[in-house]
Amino acid sequence: MAITVSLRDVRGADAAQREFIERGIARLGEALADPGFLAAVRSADYVETRWTPLHGQWRALTGEEIAARIAAGTERGREPDGVLEFAFELVDLPSPESGKQVLGSTALGCLPIHPARWFVDRCREAGDAVNLASHFMHEWMHLSGFYHWPDNKARGDAAYVVGRLVRETLEPKYGAEIDPAITELMHDRETDCGCRGNPEGGVQVGGAWSRSPSTPSG
Repeated sequence: MAITVSLRDVRGADAAQREFIERGIARLGEALADPGFLAAVRSADYVETRWTPLHGQWRALTGEEIAARIAAGTERGREPDGVLEFAFELVDLPSPESGKQVLGSTALGCLPIHPARWFVDRCREAGDAVNLASHFMHEWMHLSGFYHWPDNKARGDAAYVVGRLVRETLEPKYGAEIDPAITELMHDRETDCGCRGNPEGGVQVGGAWSRSPSTPSG
């Protein structure tokens, strides 16, 4: 069964930002439809694969289990429906010029995702919808229950690896639009990202959402 990507809403964005977010979502849909993508997820090398259910103890998932959650479109605490759901609210977060960049924030298992306005603008100015799609996949992994442990230094964890696989899947077709500088900053070890364990509060995926506590996540 094909994996579907659903963009439910975009807030805090102007028309140009919204249009480019939609392009990034379209690129992500192409990556997920590629027959080699889930196979790459299954066989990838991971440093960390910590996942936590809505209630209960975390556990490390296998590559097969990670691929199964993606294929089923399973957000944390939700039944599998084959749909990866997205809702965005752009926010002003620290840029590289601040000395401590934050690409976006997501409360574990909760919508909306909060992309950094500067990051969306940088991708849009470069015409790089591939790295934006990679970032969106990273954030969806947090919606599915994967978190960074212990301190976001393990860039080989599930969210980072699967996000990278989106970019690698799209590269043969869209390599000319990938900005190397954006790729580099997405893997800068000084990038803040704090989606670690169960957050307090938030709005669970699948319900009506309003502003929820946001956790830096890449």
